[in-house]
Amino acid sequence: MKKNIFILAALATMTLYSCSSDDGADVIVDMTDKPININVGVASTSRVGYDTDADLQASTFGLFLNAENKAQGKTGSGRYGATNLEIAYSAGKWAAANGTQLLWKSADSKVYYIAYMPYSSSAVLTDSTLKHDFAVSVQKDQRVISNVVASDFLYAKLDSTEASTVGIDVTFKHALSKLYVGLKLGSEVATVEIDSVKVKACTGNSSTFDIETGLLNAADLAAQTDSVMLYKVGELEFEGVLIPQTYAKTLVVEVYANNGQTYVYESDEDLIFKQGWSYRLPLKVSRDIVRDGEIKATAWTVKNGGTLKTE
Repeated sequence: MKKNIFILAALATMTLYSCSSDDGADVIVDMTDKPININVGVASTSRVGYDTDADLQASTFGLFLNAENKAQGKTGSGRYGATNLEIAYSAGKWAAANGTQLLWKSADSKVYYIAYMPYSSSAVLTDSTLKHDFAVSVQKDQRVISNVVASDFLYAKLDSTEASTVGIDVTFKHALSKLYVGLKLGSEVATVEIDSVKVKACTGNSSTFDIETGLLNAADLAAQTDSVMLYKVGELEFEGVLIPQTYAKTLVVEVYANNGQTYVYESDEDLIFKQGWSYRLPLKVSRDIVRDGEIKATAWTVKNGGTLKTE
């Protein structure tokens, strides 16, 4: 059974307004030094990893927030800004893990932010600017859900948002790629059970990421010879997180069955896995060979609100 995968967590909890006695309308009196609420969501229709609110809330993220100017390389200070501030979920809301309360500077102030998940203290340089070569990697063994979560990397960036009692919306997008492998069994192997699926030693599992631009840096991934064991989401369904890269006729997928047989798929085409894209590979397992269908690519589409399900 496919899991429901990303659930939006909209968690603004503080009400910062007064009521007009004349018309009953809600009127913002003054936003100066009022708390900035943080609303967090992961917006996607096909995600591996977090599949409940509790999973998402168990992680933390890093926040760069600037109320001074739009230069993203320069971060804010004091309570009007943040430099790689760790944000955690606690007591029903998202807030700074160290207890710092971010504040609006004035009613007409604007803030600019960058956020990434999961949090790391190494995402900022010694001069408090964002790191341009932040190390990212995926787990080689993603057969357990905790390793799938550990492999995922999320990113959010907003150029401008005005002061509001609602707060700021941090809607993360995927920075890596997803591979979904769907299997069908030929009649001659209909009773075989599939134990696991592996993207064989033809893939790069580590790269670097520019926190300011949100882009992966060019890396010699072709020189890496790692592999990835995929997570089993159904009897014949497997998926995992991969570093975006080009497979120049080098994608090899191995299917391991309980009869001791290994079925191998070797792609004969160049495949480009891009940031934020999901790739669906249908395979038919026969007695001695694996026949492939057409691999399909779809964006990890952003949707706001509600329960978000897999493709």
